[in-house]
Amino acid sequence: MKNLNWIRFLRDNDLPNWVAFTATIIIWPLLLVFWANMTYRSIPGLEITFNLGKGTAESINCLYLDMVFCNNTGKVVYLTDCRVANINTKNIDVNEKAKLDIVSHSYELRFVDENKSYTQRYIILQTNETKETGLPISDKYIGSLGSILLRDLKSHRSGFWGTKFFNLEYTALVGDKKYKVKFKY
Repeated sequence: MKNLNWIRFLRDNDLPNWVAFTATIIIWPLLLVFWANMTYRSIPGLEITFNLGKGTAESINCLYLDMVFCNNTGKVVYLTDCRVANINTKNIDVNEKAKLDIVSHSYELRFVDENKSYTQRYIILQTNETKETGLPISDKYIGSLGSILLRDLKSHRSGFWGTKFFNLEYTALVGDKKYKVKFKY
């Protein structure tokens, strides 16, 4: 008899409409926020390699940790909003001339133009084309310490415990698909 009362109560108070209302007001917006903020770890066919090089930042020459993007996706790639965040200062020293965004505590990366100057905010990569961006690092990495840094960066795989060096974040449009990439080095 009690079960019959609950069924009658639910029917009288229009429970299916309350469930639909709750899903529309609470669950659906949460799913949209999750979907909009979803990040990827990599893009298939877009390779990133590290090198040490010289470049100009604010018309001053300094040492750069170059990140070379190579497009092997078979499609045109548009890269923008490239930045380095969550730098572990125990493992890597950034040059004081690097532009720090104090709000997000990240360093904006610019891409190289024809004059080996880091000025471009975005690039368009055709298939099998390479472009580089870089992070100004301390001059102490000239020589053997720089080769040790490169070896560690190339051999390090991001793990569950966090970043060893930094997070590389960028937005890419590959063909018709947009990716927000965040990878821990």
